[in-house]
Amino acid sequence: MRVFNATKGLPVVTLAEGGYAGKLDDFQFEIDSLAVLGFRLRAPGFWGGARGVAAGNVVLLGRDYVLVRDEAIVEREGHRAASTAGRAWFGDWAGRKVVARRGVELGTVDDVVLDDRPSVVRAWVLDGGRVVVPGPRAELAADSLIVDDERVVVGTGEKVDSVAWWARLAEILAG
Repeated sequence: MRVFNATKGLPVVTLAEGGYAGKLDDFQFEIDSLAVLGFRLRAPGFWGGARGVAAGNVVLLGRDYVLVRDEAIVEREGHRAASTAGRAWFGDWAGRKVVARRGVELGTVDDVVLDDRPSVVRAWVLDGGRVVVPGPRAELAADSLIVDDERVVVGTGEKVDSVAWWARLAEILAG
Protein backbone atom coordinates (compact mmCIF):
# COMPACT_ATOMS: atom_id res chain seq x y z
CA MET A 1 0.00 0.00 0.00
CA ARG A 2 1.05 3.59 -0.58
CA VAL A 3 -0.09 7.03 0.48
CA PHE A 4 -0.86 8.89 -2.72
CA ASN A 5 1.14 12.02 -1.88
CA ALA A 6 4.29 9.88 -1.67
CA THR A 7 3.72 8.70 -5.25
CA LYS A 8 2.66 12.05 -6.72
CA GLY A 9 5.42 13.34 -8.98
CA LEU A 10 7.05 9.94 -9.43
CA PRO A 11 8.18 9.01 -12.95
CA VAL A 12 5.80 6.76 -14.84
CA VAL A 13 7.66 4.09 -16.83
CA THR A 14 6.31 1.63 -19.40
CA LEU A 15 7.06 -2.00 -18.64
CA ALA A 16 7.17 -3.18 -22.26
CA GLU A 17 9.44 -0.46 -23.65
CA GLY A 18 11.11 0.90 -20.54
CA GLY A 19 9.99 4.33 -21.77
CA TYR A 20 9.24 7.44 -19.75
CA ALA A 21 5.55 8.43 -20.01
CA GLY A 22 5.50 11.39 -17.60
CA LYS A 23 5.04 12.08 -13.90
CA LEU A 24 2.11 10.95 -11.78
CA ASP A 25 -0.11 13.95 -11.07
CA ASP A 26 -3.56 12.96 -9.77
CA PHE A 27 -6.12 10.16 -9.78
CA GLN A 28 -9.84 9.95 -10.36
CA PHE A 29 -12.18 7.79 -8.29
CA GLU A 30 -15.87 6.90 -8.10
CA ILE A 31 -17.50 8.70 -5.21
CA ASP A 32 -19.88 5.87 -4.23
CA SER A 33 -17.58 2.85 -4.49
CA LEU A 34 -14.21 4.65 -4.08
CA ALA A 35 -12.95 2.60 -7.03
CA VAL A 36 -9.86 4.12 -8.64
CA LEU A 37 -10.69 4.83 -12.28
CA GLY A 38 -7.46 6.24 -13.65
CA PHE A 39 -4.46 8.49 -13.27
CA ARG A 40 -3.48 11.81 -14.78
CA LEU A 41 0.15 12.21 -15.79
CA ARG A 42 2.17 15.29 -16.60
CA ALA A 43 3.89 14.63 -19.89
CA PRO A 44 7.59 15.40 -20.29
CA GLY A 45 8.70 18.76 -21.63
CA PHE A 46 7.39 22.29 -21.33
CA TRP A 47 4.48 21.74 -23.75
CA GLY A 48 3.82 18.14 -22.68
CA GLY A 49 0.36 18.66 -21.20
CA ALA A 50 -1.76 16.03 -19.50
CA ARG A 51 -1.97 12.34 -20.27
CA GLY A 52 -4.04 9.57 -18.75
CA VAL A 53 -3.81 5.91 -17.80
CA ALA A 54 -6.73 3.71 -16.75
CA ALA A 55 -6.21 2.18 -13.30
CA GLY A 56 -6.33 -1.34 -14.75
CA ASN A 57 -3.21 -0.58 -16.79
CA VAL A 58 -1.11 0.38 -13.78
CA VAL A 59 1.10 -2.58 -12.94
CA LEU A 60 2.61 -1.11 -9.76
CA LEU A 61 2.64 2.04 -7.66
CA GLY A 62 6.21 1.67 -6.53
CA ARG A 63 8.42 3.46 -4.05
CA ASP A 64 10.59 5.11 -6.75
CA TYR A 65 8.46 4.93 -9.91
CA VAL A 66 5.09 3.86 -11.30
CA LEU A 67 4.94 1.00 -13.80
CA VAL A 68 2.33 0.88 -16.58
CA ARG A 69 1.95 -1.89 -19.19
CA ASP A 70 3.08 -0.16 -22.39
CA GLU A 71 3.04 3.10 -24.32
CA ALA A 72 -0.09 2.17 -26.26
CA ILE A 73 -2.28 2.46 -23.16
CA VAL A 74 -1.14 6.02 -22.33
CA GLU A 75 -3.85 8.35 -23.60
CA ARG A 76 -2.53 11.62 -24.95
CA GLU A 77 -5.51 13.98 -24.60
CA GLY A 78 -8.68 14.72 -22.67
CA HIS A 79 -7.31 14.51 -19.13
CA ARG A 80 -7.79 18.09 -18.02
CA ALA A 81 -11.50 17.61 -17.34
CA ALA A 82 -13.01 18.71 -14.06
CA SER A 83 -14.70 16.27 -11.71
CA THR A 84 -18.00 15.01 -13.11
CA ALA A 85 -21.11 13.64 -11.44
CA GLY A 86 -20.25 10.52 -9.51
CA ARG A 87 -16.49 10.93 -10.02
CA ALA A 88 -13.84 13.13 -8.47
CA TRP A 89 -10.15 13.91 -8.80
CA PHE A 90 -8.30 13.45 -5.53
CA GLY A 91 -6.66 16.85 -6.01
CA ASP A 92 -10.14 18.36 -5.70
CA TRP A 93 -10.71 16.48 -2.41
CA ALA A 94 -7.45 17.23 -0.65
CA GLY A 95 -8.08 19.81 2.02
CA ARG A 96 -11.82 19.13 2.35
CA LYS A 97 -13.32 19.11 5.83
CA VAL A 98 -14.07 15.96 7.80
CA VAL A 99 -17.24 16.45 9.83
CA ALA A 100 -19.16 14.29 12.31
CA ARG A 101 -22.91 14.03 11.72
CA ARG A 102 -23.40 16.19 14.84
CA GLY A 103 -21.57 18.99 13.03
CA VAL A 104 -18.24 18.75 14.85
CA GLU A 105 -15.29 19.47 12.55
CA LEU A 106 -12.65 16.76 12.93
CA GLY A 107 -9.96 17.93 10.52
CA THR A 108 -9.19 17.90 6.81
CA VAL A 109 -8.38 15.26 4.21
CA ASP A 110 -4.61 15.27 3.60
CA ASP A 111 -4.04 12.03 1.70
CA VAL A 112 -5.38 8.59 0.84
CA VAL A 113 -4.04 5.05 1.05
CA LEU A 114 -4.03 3.05 -2.20
CA ASP A 115 -2.98 -0.52 -2.95
CA ASP A 116 0.25 -1.06 -4.91
CA ARG A 117 -1.97 -2.22 -7.78
CA PRO A 118 -4.51 0.53 -7.25
CA SER A 119 -8.13 -0.47 -7.43
CA VAL A 120 -9.82 1.27 -4.51
CA VAL A 121 -9.23 3.95 -1.87
CA ARG A 122 -8.38 1.91 1.26
CA ALA A 123 -8.36 4.77 3.77
CA TRP A 124 -8.54 8.55 4.07
CA VAL A 125 -5.59 10.16 5.84
CA LEU A 126 -6.41 13.29 7.82
CA ASP A 127 -4.21 16.04 9.14
CA GLY A 128 -2.09 14.73 11.98
CA GLY A 129 -1.86 11.23 10.47
CA ARG A 130 -5.28 10.16 11.69
CA VAL A 131 -7.15 7.63 9.56
CA VAL A 132 -10.75 7.07 8.44
CA VAL A 133 -11.53 3.69 6.88
CA PRO A 134 -14.25 3.98 4.22
CA GLY A 135 -17.46 2.16 4.99
CA PRO A 136 -21.04 2.68 6.08
CA ARG A 137 -19.92 4.97 8.91
CA ALA A 138 -17.96 7.32 6.61
CA GLU A 139 -19.33 8.77 3.37
CA LEU A 140 -18.48 11.49 0.91
CA ALA A 141 -20.83 14.43 0.59
CA ALA A 142 -20.69 17.26 -1.93
CA ASP A 143 -18.00 19.17 -0.07
CA SER A 144 -16.86 17.06 2.88
CA LEU A 145 -16.22 13.61 4.32
CA ILE A 146 -18.97 12.87 6.83
CA VAL A 147 -18.43 10.33 9.60
CA ASP A 148 -21.00 8.97 12.07
CA ASP A 149 -19.03 10.15 15.08
CA GLU A 150 -15.56 10.94 16.32
CA ARG A 151 -14.78 7.26 17.02
CA VAL A 152 -14.55 6.60 13.26
CA VAL A 153 -11.42 8.78 13.14
CA VAL A 154 -8.57 6.63 14.45
CA GLY A 155 -5.41 8.28 15.73
CA THR A 156 -2.19 6.49 14.89
CA GLY A 157 0.10 8.53 17.11
CA GLU A 158 2.80 8.21 14.47
CA LYS A 159 4.27 10.27 11.63
CA VAL A 160 2.55 9.48 8.31
CA ASP A 161 4.46 7.01 6.14
CA SER A 162 6.74 5.86 8.99
CA VAL A 163 7.15 2.15 9.70
CA ALA A 164 5.13 2.48 12.92
CA TRP A 165 2.35 4.36 11.07
CA TRP A 166 2.06 1.56 8.48
CA ALA A 167 1.98 -1.08 11.25
CA ARG A 168 -0.86 0.78 13.00
CA LEU A 169 -2.71 1.23 9.69
CA ALA A 170 -2.49 -2.52 9.03
CA GLU A 171 -4.08 -3.12 12.45
CA ILE A 172 -6.84 -0.61 11.69
CA LEU A 173 -7.61 -2.13 8.28
CA ALA A 174 -7.61 -5.66 9.73
CA GLY A 175 -10.43 -4.54 12.02
